[in-house]
Amino acid sequence: MAAASTYLLEKTSEGGLTTRASLFTSQENNFLFAYCGYSLAVGDFDDNGLEDVVVGCPQYDKDKGAIVIFYQKKSGKSFKMKMESQHRFGLQPEARFGSSISWIEDVDGDGYRELAVGAPGVDDVVGSVHIFCGRLGILPTEPCQILRAEEGMRNFGWAIASGSGNLAVSAYGQSVAVFKRLPVIIASVEVLLQGRLPYETLGPVNVSVCLSYTFRRSSDFDDSGRWFNAMLRLDDGVGNPRLIFEGTKESTKEFAVQVKANSQLCRNFQVMLQTRSQNPYAQYKLTANASLVANQPLVVPAVMNIG
Repeated sequence: MAAASTYLLEKTSEGGLTTRASLFTSQENNFLFAYCGYSLAVGDFDDNGLEDVVVGCPQYDKDKGAIVIFYQKKSGKSFKMKMESQHRFGLQPEARFGSSISWIEDVDGDGYRELAVGAPGVDDVVGSVHIFCGRLGILPTEPCQILRAEEGMRNFGWAIASGSGNLAVSAYGQSVAVFKRLPVIIASVEVLLQGRLPYETLGPVNVSVCLSYTFRRSSDFDDSGRWFNAMLRLDDGVGNPRLIFEGTKESTKEFAVQVKANSQLCRNFQVMLQTRSQNPYAQYKLTANASLVANQPLVVPAVMNIG
């Protein structure tokens, strides 16, 4: 097997093509026989207005595979391609990570495109596609999502293509799966205490759990609402909670609510002490969290100390 090379071609004034530069040969940087150049993707990743190149090397290190990024930099009146020192590698022998590469139009709504990399040899040629979420100036070394093949598919990730934020993935000699971009929701949950918990008496006092969310992309907006599963814990972290919900002996309440976009919905609860306290400075931790009904983690816990 001969060592591979990757070349940049440019259009001549006569309308033909000529070799502008060789990015590197696979004899360099331990990439001998890595089949570098088997797949390519071009796009401005570092947001400097110049096109960069991602090179797939699917036979690197016992066919684990790798991708190498070359950033285009301006030097005076000329332009140079600079290899990034940190590469991304396949994790399994014969995974062939880097067999296919495609930029995806901004999926998570942060203004930067994502990169999809196929690894059709993963898990004994079942295959997978690794999504790297774009960030300004650097591509994370770990994928933000891994797409798996459905049962019965083989060599999933052999070829990939994208358009309008959606991704098409083929399994060699079989079918094509299309993954559609979903709306990105930014949600928050708050715990609000109305009044002060009286330590001399059992209470009660009103506690509100308020949820709201917006769409990161305005084009994704719809007013149908989203269902959330929410939970409120009283005196969280204490083995024998001192706070309970009025009329019960419970210190945890689970509930479901439907919230409209760009609006806030609150659920109110009456909370009281199990026994009278002699300490006016006692601290009680109330914790609320919420997730989409589809069991997708959405919001980080909101914690509020009261006393």
